[in-house]
Amino acid sequence: PGVAIAVALAPPLAVVGVALEEAAFASAGGAFLLFLTNLVGIVVASGIAFIGSGYSPWTHLERSGEQGRKSLVLVGTALALVILPLAIIGDGIVNAATLQTRASETVEKWLGDEPDFTIGEVRVLGLEVRVLVVGPAEPPDPTALAEELANTLEREVRLELTVVPEQRFSVVARPPGRPAREFDPSSSATSPSAV
Repeated sequence: PGVAIAVALAPPLAVVGVALEEAAFASAGGAFLLFLTNLVGIVVASGIAFIGSGYSPWTHLERSGEQGRKSLVLVGTALALVILPLAIIGDGIVNAATLQTRASETVEKWLGDEPDFTIGEVRVLGLEVRVLVVGPAEPPDPTALAEELANTLEREVRLELTVVPEQRFSVVARPPGRPAREFDPSSSATSPSAV
C-alpha cells in the first residue's frame, strides 16, 4: 500500500510545485485535481477494503454515532468536490472532440472531389480553426470553407488555412555497366522491373 500511495500522490504534488514555480497555473490546477482524485480514491477504496475484510465493521460506525456520521459526510463531501470538476472537465473534453470531428468532416467535404489533396491537420482553438492541406495545386475557395465551418460549428470562425505544395518525383537509376531494363511507369517503384 505504501508504494501505491507514493506512486499515486507524490508525482502530482511534484508537478504542482514545478508548475507553480513556472507560473503555469492551469497545469498546477490540473495536477492538484489529480492529486485530490487519487487521495479520495485511496481513502474510499481503503474504507471499502477494511469494511469488506471485517477490520472495521458497520457496527463500529453505528456505535460511534456522531463520529461515524461525520466521517461519512466528510468522505461524501470529498467525493462531490472531486467529481464536480472532473465532470466539468470531462464535458469540456467531449465538446472539444465533437467540434474537432465536425470541423474535420467539414474540411473533407470542402475538398470533396480534389483527390490530389490530403488533410494534414485540423485544429479548433476557440474561434480559430487551423487547417493544413497538402497538394500540388490551388485548393478550392477558402471563403467557402470558412462559411461552411461557421455554419457547422454554429459560431463565428477565423480560418487559418495553410496549403503546403507537394512535389512528387519518380526516378529510375541503374549502376554503371549494368544493362537497362524495360521500365513500366505504371508499375511500383519497388518492383523488380523498376530497378
